[in-house]
Amino acid sequence: MFSEHLRQELEIRSYVISHIDEAVENGYIEIYYQPVVRTLTGKLAGMEALARWRDPVYGFLRPDQFIPVLEEERLIDKLDRYVIRECGRQLRRQIDAHRPIVPISFNVSRMDFQLMDVLSEIEAVVRENELPRDYLRIEITETAMVQDSDKILKMIDRFRGNGYSVWLDDFGSGYSSLNVLKDYHFDELKIDMEFLRAFNDTSRKIITSVVMMAKAIGIHTLAEGVETREQVRFLRSIGCEKIQGYHYGRPMPYDELLVHCQERHLRAETREEARIYEKAGLFNVIMASPVALFLDDGRNLYMAYENDAYRKVMKGVGISGRRAVNWIIHSLDDARKERLRAYADRVTRNRPCKVSETFLLDGRRLRVRAKTLAGLPGFHIHMAEIVDLTRDADSL
Repeated sequence: MFSEHLRQELEIRSYVISHIDEAVENGYIEIYYQPVVRTLTGKLAGMEALARWRDPVYGFLRPDQFIPVLEEERLIDKLDRYVIRECGRQLRRQIDAHRPIVPISFNVSRMDFQLMDVLSEIEAVVRENELPRDYLRIEITETAMVQDSDKILKMIDRFRGNGYSVWLDDFGSGYSSLNVLKDYHFDELKIDMEFLRAFNDTSRKIITSVVMMAKAIGIHTLAEGVETREQVRFLRSIGCEKIQGYHYGRPMPYDELLVHCQERHLRAETREEARIYEKAGLFNVIMASPVALFLDDGRNLYMAYENDAYRKVMKGVGISGRRAVNWIIHSLDDARKERLRAYADRVTRNRPCKVSETFLLDGRRLRVRAKTLAGLPGFHIHMAEIVDLTRDADSL
């Protein structure tokens, strides 16, 4: 049945097709950015660029009112070329303003591979703005793999061969997820949080399995669509490396994002920190043994993560959690601080081997076995396993 709503949709469709060039030329297409946060540190690890159309005639057009139309009419490359150019310019503005550089990811449509040489477009933007390639991340949706799979496979290899990070977007939204992981080489997996719409035991197990699988095959993980503190705590506990969603911020213009991050105390991680976090991020924290991750700046140690088993051991010696551990480390007397510092330095020197040490804490003997997961001079991430020797002796 024809209706007024249908008439309006057809009218907008026709308008989008005939005005996309004008919208791009006159700046009606605005780029919004959504923050991506690293779970280990709570720092800003990146942002995703998303197109919004603010039209003088129709006002604010929703993405689902123009993106599918442009794809169906084989005009999507006009939009995506513009988004890529604007991402490059935004990065250049960050550099020129001497701000911390926040990498930008952007989505490439399956139609782009037919309508343009995507790599050449990105390379031109990189050259024009004198950008390191690792500041731009390319997102490809899972559904794009259904058609022209051989061509896309070759393009992904070209992207990665030229130094770009390639992400699989909306993982879990299609029907060929495992085949996609088997046949294509991605650097990061964006998990579709539709899994967690019903946040129950089954969905938690599925997400946990996905994260563990990704780590096992060397792929980093990012969960998108995260909205609640409960989801954040769960994703952090299973070692999901990054989070994107309304919990940390909606998509917004760049200047608003700056203010938002300042208000939320979201400090951008440095390029060097990002490289270390990426290396350590593939470590699987879901294990039976008590494991914690410590950040080491060469002077101070800071516990950034502990699994359930580690938390249980700490609770057994009267320490309530990570905050209490860090307070104890900070409050040690000089002699104990020097011993702990010497141990951390020995762990760093002996990487990647584990180094054991026994510490006395409130009358209990704790054996720690640690190794360095990743690091650069002046900053390292250590993994530490802990055993309560006193408890084990008492149980004999």
